[in-house]
Amino acid sequence: ILEEVRRMGSGDLTEAELTAAKNYMVGSFAGDRETLGAQVNDLWLTEVEGLPKSFFSDALPAIAAAGREDVLGVVKRYLLADDLVFVVVGDAKVLMPQLAGVGPVTVVNTKGEVQPAAAP
Repeated sequence: ILEEVRRMGSGDLTEAELTAAKNYMVGSFAGDRETLGAQVNDLWLTEVEGLPKSFFSDALPAIAAAGREDVLGVVKRYLLADDLVFVVVGDAKVLMPQLAGVGPVTVVNTKGEVQPAAAP
């Protein structure tokens, strides 16, 4: 994941990748909203985030119109490889060695208490 984020942040986004992503987003838009729960979630999101009521109806034309530079601008502003946080759930004793090379690791127990890294 980090490698892909870094690649995108460097501006390495092909027209084929952009077209595929836009086609996927436009093509899955209706299906992602076919349940009542999904529709309620959209309404909740617009309310909580203070989005305009037309946010979702405006989304399809905006996605279709987005160009390479638009996407790269968003990537460079919001998708920063050094600021990503990964949440991994499982046995810390097993996972710690696998995650050691990724970056700093904080172990949190099931009570939400931060544990010393050496003694999970």
